[in-house]
Amino acid sequence: QALRVAVDGVGPAPLAGGGAPVAAGWERWRPGASPPPPQPARASAAASVSAAGRRAASGGRDAPPTIPKERPSPRHPAGLSKGKEFNDAIIAADGARQILDFVETRLNEFHAVNAVTALHRLAKAEGAAQVLGDPRLELLRDRTLRIFQSAVPKDQPLVREKGADWTYHVDMRALTNAVWAQARLGILDPAMLGHVADEVRKRIAEASPQQLANCAWAFAKLGVRNEALLTALAEESAGRMDEFSPQNLMCLIWACAKLHFLHPRLMAAAATSMCGRLMVECTPQHLSIVAWACATLGFRHVQLMDAIAQEAMRTMGLFTSQNLANLAWACATLDLRHDKLFGAISLCARPRLRDFNQQHMCNLAWALSALQISDEELLLAIAEEVMRQIQVYDAQGLSNIACAFAVLGLAHNDLFDTIATAATARARGRECTPRDLESIAWAFARLGIEKASLMNAISDAALETVHAFCPMDLANLAWAYATLGLFDEPLMRALSVEIVNQIANFSSQALSHTAWAFTMLGCADLGLMEAISREVKRKIHDLEVQHIAVLLDARLSCHDVLGRRMGAMIRQFLEHFPKSEEDWKRPEYSKFLRMLQVDNFGLMGSRFLLARLGVGRAPADFCRRAGEQVRAYIRENNAVLQGLTSKDVLHKRVCTFAEYSLLDAREGSEPLAGVMMRENGFWTASTTRGGKNRWLQAAKDMKAGALVDRTLCSEFQTLEELCDILEAAGVMSPTECRKQVHGGVRLFISTTPCISCIGALSQFTLMFPGVKLEVSNGKIPIRQGWKKDL
Repeated sequence: QALRVAVDGVGPAPLAGGGAPVAAGWERWRPGASPPPPQPARASAAASVSAAGRRAASGGRDAPPTIPKERPSPRHPAGLSKGKEFNDAIIAADGARQILDFVETRLNEFHAVNAVTALHRLAKAEGAAQVLGDPRLELLRDRTLRIFQSAVPKDQPLVREKGADWTYHVDMRALTNAVWAQARLGILDPAMLGHVADEVRKRIAEASPQQLANCAWAFAKLGVRNEALLTALAEESAGRMDEFSPQNLMCLIWACAKLHFLHPRLMAAAATSMCGRLMVECTPQHLSIVAWACATLGFRHVQLMDAIAQEAMRTMGLFTSQNLANLAWACATLDLRHDKLFGAISLCARPRLRDFNQQHMCNLAWALSALQISDEELLLAIAEEVMRQIQVYDAQGLSNIACAFAVLGLAHNDLFDTIATAATARARGRECTPRDLESIAWAFARLGIEKASLMNAISDAALETVHAFCPMDLANLAWAYATLGLFDEPLMRALSVEIVNQIANFSSQALSHTAWAFTMLGCADLGLMEAISREVKRKIHDLEVQHIAVLLDARLSCHDVLGRRMGAMIRQFLEHFPKSEEDWKRPEYSKFLRMLQVDNFGLMGSRFLLARLGVGRAPADFCRRAGEQVRAYIRENNAVLQGLTSKDVLHKRVCTFAEYSLLDAREGSEPLAGVMMRENGFWTASTTRGGKNRWLQAAKDMKAGALVDRTLCSEFQTLEELCDILEAAGVMSPTECRKQVHGGVRLFISTTPCISCIGALSQFTLMFPGVKLEVSNGKIPIRQGWKKDL
C-alpha cells in the first residue's frame, strides 16, 4: 500500500506503528492489479527486515544494512532527513536484487538523490539483467519521474500543498545520471527521456562536461535522436571544449556519430582540442573511437587524423583487436591512406589475428582493399586465420572477406576453395541474403574463379528470392555470371523480368553492368534492352563517363544519345590533355586524372579519342594477322606463365602485337623494321630496362585501378622498347634528330587501351611527328593467369 501511494504521487505514506512503511503482501501485487489488502499495524514494525531474515534462513545473500526507524518530522518529507543513510544503504547493497529489496521497503521516503542513486547503482550492479522485469524496478522508475516532474528551482523553498506531492530540488547530475542508468539497462522510457531533454535544454549552462557527454551517450545508446537536445548539447560543448577530458570528448563524439548528427562547429572544436592538449592523454580506445566517429559522420579532418595516426603508432602495442580494426576502417572510410600507420597496424595485427572476431577481421580486410594496400604478409595471415575459423563465419562474413581479396586481385586458392565450400552450404541452407549471394558471386567472377557447385547453389537461392534483390544486386549478379561466361537461362530470365520491374531505380553503374552482362551472354530480350535505353535517355546527364563508355559499346537503341554525350565528355577531356612534351612533365594532368576516376573510354570512345589525337586506325588485314599472332602467343606461353607465377595476385592477360618500319632521313642511316609481342606484367618487360620507363610518362595514382603499375601495360612496354631501338640507332637525342625519323608503326591491342596508354600513344606521336602511328584493339578472350606482385 505504501508503494502504491508513493507512485500515485500523494506523498509519503504514514508509518504504521512508528516503523517502516508496510510492505507485506508485495509478492501478490503487480502493476495493474488491485493492491494487497491492508495488514494489521502490529505486523508492520518488522516488515522492513522480515524479507532479509527469510533470505538469511534459506541461505540467501546477506540483508542490506538496517535503517533506523525514526518517525519523520511532519514539516519535511522523510527522505530529506534520511537521504545520506539511504544512499549509504543503496551503495552497500550486494547486487541488483538487494538494491530492489531496499527500494521495496523505503521507496516512498526517497528524495531525488536516493531515487537516482538506486537507478544508477542498479545499472552498474551485478545481476542487473536479471531484474529488468521486476515490478519494483518499474515502480522506482515511476517514482523517479514523479520526483523530476514535481521539482522546483533550487532557489525556491520545498513546500507541499494539501493533496499534492512533495516538491524536490533536482540538479543536472540527477537528470543525466537517471537517463544514463536507463540507457545502461536498455530501458526506453519516452516520458523520462522527454522530460530530461526539456530540462537539460533549459538548464544547459549548469551541466558539466561529463554530464553533457553522459546525456548525449544515453540518448545515442537508446537510439533516440532528439534534434533540439543534440543541438543544445553540441553548441554548449563547442564553446567549452577546453574543459573536456578525452573520455568525455570520446563519449560525446561517439553519441553524435551513433545518431548521425553532424554539428560542424562541435567537430571543428573537438578536432582542435584533440590536436592540441588532449592528444597525449588519449588511450587507444579514445583514438580509435574518435576516428570511427569522424568517419561515420563523414568529417574528413586531415590534421586530426594525422595526429591520431602519429599517436597511434607511438602506442600501437596497447591497441586491442577492435581498436586496430576501427582505426583502419576509419582511415579507409575517409579515404586517407597513411602507409606508415598501416605498416604499424600490420605488424601489430599479424601475431594477434586469433583475437579478431568476424567483424574485426572483415573491417580490417575491407580497409586494405578500399585503400588499395596490397600488404601480402598481412593478407596471407588473414587468409590463414579465416580458413581456421571458417565455421564461425556467416554468409555476410564470407562475402566481405571474398570481396576484399577480389578488389585487391588476390586469389588465394586455398582460401577461395574454403570460402566456396562454406558459401555453397550457406546458400543451400538458405542462410544468404540477396546481398550475400551477389557479393560472393561478384568476388569469384572478379578473380575469374569458377566453382560450378557454388554458382549453381547461388542460382537456386537467387531464383527463390529474386524479388527481394535491389537494383545493384540484380546488376552485379548478372555481371558475375556473364564475366564467368555462365549462361544460366532460368536465372537470367528471372533477372531480366525483375530488372524491367525495377529499372526506374537503377543507378548509372547498375545500368552499365546490366547492359554489358546481357550483351556478353547474347541473351538480352528486346523488352529488357528497350527498358534500359529508355532509362539511359532519362538519366543521360547523370551517367558517369566510365558507364557511358560501357553502354555505348552495348549498342543500345539510344546509341546516338550516348554517342553525343561521350563526344562532349571527350572534348572536355581533351581540354585538359597535354599538348606538348613540356606539358607532360607538369603535374596538372595527373591531378585531373585522379579526379576523373576513369580507366578507359571503351571501344568506341577510345577510337574517337585516338582519332582526335591524330592516331590512325590500323587496316583490317593487319588486325586479322595480329589477332592470330596473339592467340598463338597465348597458346605457346600459357605453360611458361604458370611456371613463372604464383597463386597470390590476379594477372589479367593483355597483349600488344606491333609491326614497325622506320627510317632515319639522315644520310647513311639503315632502315629499322620488325615485329614485337608484349604482354602486360613485369615478366615480359625488357631486360635492358628492367621494366622501368625512360622515355614516356605513365599515369600514376589513378583512382580507377590504383594498384596497377601502368608502366607494365603491354602497349606502354611496346612503345618504350621502340624508343630503345631508336636510341640504339642514335636518333633519340638531340630532340631535333627525332623529327628526322619517318615510317610507320602499327599496334594491335587485345583489349581496350587505358587512359594512361592513350597518353603514351600521344606522347609517341609528339616525339616522332614524322612517324605514322596506327592502332586498333579487339576483344580477344584470354584466360587469366596468376602472377606474383613484385
